[in-house]
Amino acid sequence: MKSEKLYQKISKFVKSKGYKELILSSVVDVRYIRDERLKKYLFTFTDNKKNRTLALRPDLSLMSLIEFAKKSE
Repeated sequence: MKSEKLYQKISKFVKSKGYKELILSSVVDVRYIRDERLKKYLFTFTDNKKNRTLALRPDLSLMSLIEFAKKSE
């Protein structure tokens, strides 16, 4: 794919300048989100095995829900 080759080229260039790739998790524990108004808009779910509530990162929630809705139709 053209975009994959471009990604590899850009990635190689950035790494050659001393930068390291940072891979972020898509989910965050809700206890780290302080804003109650924001919490009500996030896509959240409960991990019953570990007894905690997780949420998609705010920047992923909306697009993830849209894609999920498209695939559920």
